Amino acid sequence: MSQNYTTEYEYNEKTGKSYFYIQYNGITMCGEAKCHPDDGDMMSERTGLTIAEARAYIQMLKAKKKYEIQPKIDVLRHLLKNIQSSKRHDPKAYESCMLRSQLAHWEDKLEEINTDIADEERSLQDYIKQKDKLYQKLRARNQ
Repeated sequence: MSQNYTTEYEYNEKTGKSYFYIQYNGITMCGEAKCHPDDGDMMSERTGLTIAEARAYIQMLKAKKKYEIQPKIDVLRHLLKNIQSSKRHDPKAYESCMLRSQLAHWEDKLEEINTDIADEERSLQDYIKQKDKLYQKLRARNQ
């Protein structure tokens, strides 16, 4: 995905909350992370912002899917269905071939973004689990 968005972040050390904002096509996504009470001894701005950024990025991918990709697919499917219902429809005509080609292209994009969303969500969960394991090891050493 081309990087045509802007970002901002903020971290509140007192509350342990991190916010990451992504402005994309007039929509602002906000990813938030809050330090778990049990992890106050390991509170880190970098960790909070990493989690908040991942959450905002996932929101951006979902917005792109909902507002850019899916509407194109819906329009192309509707148009193709209407053309195919005509008595004069020629499936080999350039227009029909182009519509099917464009529909296939955007369906591939939908599949890609669904994969990207799932990968990002899985990566975020893995990151959180790894941090938790690290914190447990560090606490065990310090006891």
